[in-house]
Amino acid sequence: MAERRRQQSPGQRGGQSPQALDKSGDVIPEKLKENQRRLGVGEDHKTPEMKKGHRGTFP
Repeated sequence: MAERRRQQSPGQRGGQSPQALDKSGDVIPEKLKENQRRLGVGEDHKTPEMKKGHRGTFP
């Protein structure tokens, strides 16, 4: 049985990164707004605990 290969449509775009930071680490405001809209959260989403800068469950 011959192996079948998926064909891609010419000009089809790949997925876009959800990353709202550019390579220098600065926030991209347009991308941040898009991500907030997609996730259904607002600018006031961060709690004081989240603003501490700690990620994960470590102390």
